[in-house]
Amino acid sequence: PRIVTLQIDTQDDSTPTPLSDTDQVTITVAPPPEFQTNQAASVVWGQPGFTSGGSGQVDQDSLSVPFGAVSVFNDTGLAYVPDSANHRVMIFHDDAATGGLAASLRGQPNFVTRDVVVDQGRHPAPAHVAIAGSRMAVVDWYANRVSLYERPPSTSFQQPVALLGQDTFTGSGAACASAQLNGPYSVAITPDGNRLVDAD
Repeated sequence: PRIVTLQIDTQDDSTPTPLSDTDQVTITVAPPPEFQTNQAASVVWGQPGFTSGGSGQVDQDSLSVPFGAVSVFNDTGLAYVPDSANHRVMIFHDDAATGGLAASLRGQPNFVTRDVVVDQGRHPAPAHVAIAGSRMAVVDWYANRVSLYERPPSTSFQQPVALLGQDTFTGSGAACASAQLNGPYSVAITPDGNRLVDAD
């Protein structure tokens, strides 16, 4: 909820008159446009345009095998894209234009590196990102784990605080057991952010 103050504009240089409690005002808010069958996309990230399909360079505006859903954190307007073959999660402003630069990333120390490393600061072959409440989960397929953030990161310095599927951030073994995962590829978080469902 928010408070909006309205006033009557004047045609000269005099001070506008605020509306009183008894003034009648009609405000029309247009609903957002609905999706339609066979609708063309309006923006593409990872390529300079809709007709290019390069192999995916390792830089700030390219993706290589983006996998899973893109998740947006409404509090910040940041969108998280699992860039699987580059072993990183790219972070875009949700209003970024076609071919726009990522604002930040997680999983690599910079935009030109794609090393496969299994530790707390990396995301080896991320397959899915989910956000609910104030929490974020990243499926790290190669490491057979799900990395958990208390809040979706906005910079490359924020680290996950916990993980599922492994007992340490440097482990990557696969197993069919209640506390381990084998090739996880999808994750969901309940709206309150307190429960997580993973598919492996």
